[in-house]
Amino acid sequence: MKKFCLAFYSLLFFDFVQAQKNIAGNWEGKLVLPAASLRVVVHIHEDAGTYTATLDSPDQGAKGIPVSDVKYSGDSLFLDVAAAGAKLSGKLTSDTTFSGEWIQSIRLPLALKKSAAGETTAEVKRPQTPRPPFPYASTDVVYFN
Repeated sequence: MKKFCLAFYSLLFFDFVQAQKNIAGNWEGKLVLPAASLRVVVHIHEDAGTYTATLDSPDQGAKGIPVSDVKYSGDSLFLDVAAAGAKLSGKLTSDTTFSGEWIQSIRLPLALKKSAAGETTAEVKRPQTPRPPFPYASTDVVYFN
């Protein structure tokens, strides 16, 4: 009987541990507004079971906005962004997708997708800082005045 109880509790513990998905990483999505859309990137970090996060809004040029509260339980995730007066809540639908709602004076649906480690599409391409390869010929010129 003791062996049965031990095996039963071991299975319950394994099932509970397996239910928690790894949410640490970069999550990207778009807020669709009536007149435009804004990209949102959430950077979630985990340290000894405690989660912290920052938020980027690349289209607005905002980076590193602190997330004041991160709650993760089962498949539910709640983020409180006090600096922006916003909240994000929803559920993880898989290891790489999140479906939720952004609340900031209005409620907007927000779907986030986890990007690969070190990969993010949040960078805004600016014409004033071009990077090679260029679509034109570039020659270094020196002149004396």
